[in-house]
Amino acid sequence: MRFAQLVLVLVPAFVVACSSETEGTAPSPSTDVAQTTSFCAGFCERKSACDSTIDEQTCLTSCDDSIRTDMRRLRNDIVEPARACFVASDCRQVLSGERLGECLAEAAVSVAPSVGSRAFCDGFLGAIDRCGGDRVLDRASCLRATARFSDETLAAARACTDKSCTALGPCVEAELGL
Repeated sequence: MRFAQLVLVLVPAFVVACSSETEGTAPSPSTDVAQTTSFCAGFCERKSACDSTIDEQTCLTSCDDSIRTDMRRLRNDIVEPARACFVASDCRQVLSGERLGECLAEAAVSVAPSVGSRAFCDGFLGAIDRCGGDRVLDRASCLRATARFSDETLAAARACTDKSCTALGPCVEAELGL
């Protein structure tokens, strides 16, 4: 993947991990099973309340299976506000298939970029320059795009910036779950 494509993926990425059928998405390696379970419980309870054809138990299992890996990538302080936003949404919004992504985006803008976000962006933008890639992403945009990720996730992605130019994009994609 070219740098410009990775940048375009990085900015809107991580909106919805489980798609419209079993929407869900995510926190950091410190996210425990209880938080994942709580997130899925709120999500599935609201979806089944809005659509009687959705079986809550099936939704819970599917949500848990789908998002466990993705949940560890996001900051813990984004997950609960996103869940609360989704649960408070009206059924039209819930059933649109877009609401969880919107709630995650709203929660993400409420947090400041972390030290990990700054370190990743500095490394990533430096690697783009080193590799002669198109600089279509400035530091502010990178910080906004990565503020939602946990420092643990960003440290792993930062390690990718020391790789060869051909390995950089696929490595960052893998670490950020893009």
